[in-house]
Amino acid sequence: MGKVKTSLLSREQIIELLRKHLPEWRSKYGLQRIAIFGSVARGTATQGSDVDLLVEFSRPVGLEFIDVWNEVERLLGRKVDMITVETLRRGRANPRKKHIAESIEREMIYVD
Repeated sequence: MGKVKTSLLSREQIIELLRKHLPEWRSKYGLQRIAIFGSVARGTATQGSDVDLLVEFSRPVGLEFIDVWNEVERLLGRKVDMITVETLRRGRANPRKKHIAESIEREMIYVD
């Protein structure tokens, strides 16, 4: 995505910011759920860490996915990596990627 300044927000601050904006994104994009995973969820994020998010939509999305991504990056002031629930399901079904999907599932913290 675009150039993003990095700031070190705590896990709790990130969850609270996402939780606060989720109702708006639900109505605007059909975004149903958001979960954090990775270093932010584990509490090991550093200044250079991105924020890893799992997102679930109530309807098919196309380029709106990028709109959500950009909004979240602006809100958090740092780089964000987003995957969908569908991507996670496909990963779980792929023997070469199953361990990655399982790791994500163990770390996920839903914000809603």
